[in-house]
Amino acid sequence: MFDPALIRVLAVPAIAVLFKILPIRMPSTGLMKAAFGLWLMGGLSLIFSGYGRLSAAGALEFSPMLVGGLAVAIGIGLIKGRFVLSKTSSKNIERLQQFTDMRPLFDTYGIRSWIMIGIMLCISASLTWLNTPLFIRGLVNIGIGMALTVSSFRYVAALANQSANTDANPSPSN
Repeated sequence: MFDPALIRVLAVPAIAVLFKILPIRMPSTGLMKAAFGLWLMGGLSLIFSGYGRLSAAGALEFSPMLVGGLAVAIGIGLIKGRFVLSKTSSKNIERLQQFTDMRPLFDTYGIRSWIMIGIMLCISASLTWLNTPLFIRGLVNIGIGMALTVSSFRYVAALANQSANTDANPSPSN
């Protein structure tokens, strides 16, 4: 039987290797779209996973503990997404905007980001391996999922800004 926590931990290196060997090359805007999609999918999957864990813990009936826990998880997630992970997204956007040639899909994130994603998955897996209660794991998943979801929209704003600048200053055609 497969350990889901171990699969999550091994997913990042597997995706990174896959992105490295695939012969797909994209312009910086394509890489930004890929980064947005991966960040958003990761965030939403964690939110749904958190909901599933709360459900499995039998904690979805209205209670002060559920309301308080969700308020804290969502609040921390929103703050972390807006003030911490958005900075990470902004740094990645600046890095991607410097590319003038077609780049491999692996360049969606820098090596430090790939390592950080792996570390975050290891922390998540350790909660499983340490038998942390489902209620706590559910709230942690929701909080991290909110942070990733909020910060993913930094890519959308950058793409919209880039498109507006391109529309306002079209390059001369030959």
